[in-house]
Amino acid sequence: LCLHHKVEKIKTIGDAYLIVGFPEEQTQAAYSQAAARVAEVALQMLAVIQGFTLGGSGLNLRVGAHSGPAVAGVIGTTKFCYDLWGPVVNIASRLESSGLEGRIQVSEATMTLLKPRFACEYRDLIPLKGAGSHPTYLVCTPDAAAAPRSP
Repeated sequence: LCLHHKVEKIKTIGDAYLIVGFPEEQTQAAYSQAAARVAEVALQMLAVIQGFTLGGSGLNLRVGAHSGPAVAGVIGTTKFCYDLWGPVVNIASRLESSGLEGRIQVSEATMTLLKPRFACEYRDLIPLKGAGSHPTYLVCTPDAAAAPRSP
């Protein structure tokens, strides 16, 4: 999925899977395209996981996404690892952990980038550990007719 949608898997952290959609250029349209590619991967991951069971129970995912600048680099001296750092990564992680099963929860910044292609419904103002309270939105399918709602 990542290769097909041109997003980069950075790493897995416990049960979390960190991916990033790098913009191809520094324009608003490129930022929107990068956010849309991440949303497409997340929607397809949610669709695929619905077909899996473990011990008779269905599996589910929570997805969190935030948009903004991050620092990226290679770390290590004997075993190298590519990683991302910064508030944008922390907020995305908090959005995932406070999200709903089977849904993609995004920040206002990401919702704004997704607006032309994805409908998003306002969820709530949610306190995110270490980041204060943020308005959050749930991504709908790309063909949903509803426009984003505001608080």
